[in-house]
Amino acid sequence: MYMNGREISLSGLDKFTQRVLTVLVDELYTKITTDGVSAVFPDDPSEQHKLIGVMTKYYEDREQYERCAVLHKLNVIN
Repeated sequence: MYMNGREISLSGLDKFTQRVLTVLVDELYTKITTDGVSAVFPDDPSEQHKLIGVMTKYYEDREQYERCAVLHKLNVIN
C-alpha cells in the first residue's frame, strides 16, 4: 500500500492510525475539559454520556487513570 507516494507496510499503517487516533482523542479531551462536553454535543445528554464512556475506555486501555477520573467527574456533573 502507498501513502503520500511512499510504500507503507500494514504495521506502519497501524502505527500511523494509532498516532492519529491519540492526537484526536487528546484534542477532544482538551476541548471537553476546557469548554465542557456540551461544547461537542449540545443539548444531547445521551451522546455526551456515550462520548465520555468511550473516552474513559480509551484512557483505561492506556492506563491513563488520571484522565479517567476527570472524565468520570464530568460525567457525574452532566
